[in-house]
Amino acid sequence: MKRILKTLFSRMAIVIAALALQIAWLFVMILRLGQYYAPLSLGFCLLSVAVVAWIINARGNPAIKMAWIIPIMVFPIFGGVVYLMAGGKKPRRRMRRQIESAARKIAVLDKAAQPPPPVLSGPAPALSPSVESPALAAPLSQLPRAVQAVPDSPRVPDERGLPAAPFAEPPPANAHACPVAPPRLPGADVLDEIARLDPRVAGQCRYLAAQGFAVHRHTRAEYFRLGEEQFAAMLRELEKAERFIFMEYFIIEEGRMWDSLLDILRRKARAGVDVRVIFDDVGCMNTLPFRYDRCLEEQGIRALAFNPFRPVLSAVMNNRDHRKITVIDGHTGFTGGVNLADEYINARSKYGHWKDTGVLLRGEAVWNLTRLFLEMWNAFRPTDESLDAFRPRALPGESFADDGFVQPYGDTPLDNEVLAENVYLNIVNQARRSLDIFTPYLVIDHEMTRALCLAAGRGVRVRLILPGIHESRVLKRLAASHFPELIEGGVEVYEYEPGFIHAKSFVCDGEIATVGTINMDYRSLYLHFECGCLFYRSAVVAEIAADMEETLSRCRQLRRPQRSRLRGPLRELIDATLRLFAPLM
Repeated sequence: MKRILKTLFSRMAIVIAALALQIAWLFVMILRLGQYYAPLSLGFCLLSVAVVAWIINARGNPAIKMAWIIPIMVFPIFGGVVYLMAGGKKPRRRMRRQIESAARKIAVLDKAAQPPPPVLSGPAPALSPSVESPALAAPLSQLPRAVQAVPDSPRVPDERGLPAAPFAEPPPANAHACPVAPPRLPGADVLDEIARLDPRVAGQCRYLAAQGFAVHRHTRAEYFRLGEEQFAAMLRELEKAERFIFMEYFIIEEGRMWDSLLDILRRKARAGVDVRVIFDDVGCMNTLPFRYDRCLEEQGIRALAFNPFRPVLSAVMNNRDHRKITVIDGHTGFTGGVNLADEYINARSKYGHWKDTGVLLRGEAVWNLTRLFLEMWNAFRPTDESLDAFRPRALPGESFADDGFVQPYGDTPLDNEVLAENVYLNIVNQARRSLDIFTPYLVIDHEMTRALCLAAGRGVRVRLILPGIHESRVLKRLAASHFPELIEGGVEVYEYEPGFIHAKSFVCDGEIATVGTINMDYRSLYLHFECGCLFYRSAVVAEIAADMEETLSRCRQLRRPQRSRLRGPLRELIDATLRLFAPLM
């Protein structure tokens, strides 16, 4: 509680100081600088215009830009000071360097352990027909142009180690005559197989592969409809750990759930298992004791508090580690919306019945989650010089099962690639028959709103499932401000009457699904480190779709209410104001 109060006081002090400066400046101009008012006012106006021009020219979402432009133009000093302190999207330079350096190192170690590409002595080999769908087999040249446009080579890292544009170096005209095969995207063979089954899905998977997230076969998934189901599976799997346990979570809170997990972690650490825990310092500000990482270290558990809180109003405090990842021995992984606190397993009621979802992965695809964890860990605690000990290995006498295509992925505020939002938009735009969405928050921009309405307009059944009991009146009102346009556009909106929906899941056409940590709001899509998992033709897709149908039976569909003469215009004004400044919340 002391840390929360300290945070509030520090931020309020800076905001109050900026306001006082603005007011003082107005009085000084009126009382002492009357004769210079015009030129000084013109100077500040020109400065505001310059700052606004810089914001407009920068890359980013127009809604976020507009939310900053208005206060800067109306209050040049106050708006400018707050923007300089908290207006940036990217983390501070030191954090960027650390994470980028670790990601570069992990990529080099991963690539060094991969087999060399085959040597070609003649024309490129033809693609073999698909076993599942021979009729769909076709050379890449015969696929739709949208799929041909996606290159089959990874982005070349720039001087920072980040992927450059995929079309930076076009292939030579005689590419098939080259003695060495050109570099290929991670999981290129699997991508070719998907392209023969469905080019639109192949485009989505190629996009993620170009960001470094391979698509895998030889992975089986288990879906959890509730947090308590995932909790039971985590207890079961953690007891089997023999080599290492990695856990990365936004919120950890002392209570039944965490205490049960911690007991296993302590025992495994004493037995020689490499146990590491990453938690977000601000996310755990009022749920864990101060310097809890030291407490874990004393128990043999290596721990890292991500982006430790500092009582200063700064953009870096906006960037939180919102991921939820558990990796066990490299072959088993968990992700989804479930944090490690009692409300997520309904051991404590905060907002009625808490519905969350998650998945267990067993097989090769767990490697993507392992890499995400190792990149974050080694950015702040350089530890690993080899990745061999962390790769997926089937247990003796067993082999990894094959159940469709699985592609875990992560998003970061370090670059200008809004990967999470692009994944969601791709799914919405590719939908043909149905699209069902679980989301706790609906703070979306015009692009996402129009995409949902256009999908409904072309005949897709679009259903949004939101909480019936919200944790914030402001967020509830923000979500409701989108309802009139969505409902008029043909989107069906439902509220989960028993309580709070915390799940973040999409199901498209009964074939494609994603489960992860990514909310439909500006913070998740632009400011946080996030993760998710894409499924195609996996048994888990049908399970998610069935869960959504069952959940809908406990929801009420919303209709647009009649607009009253007095309350209607007033509410619309409030909604418009909230939506204008939603990117800053």
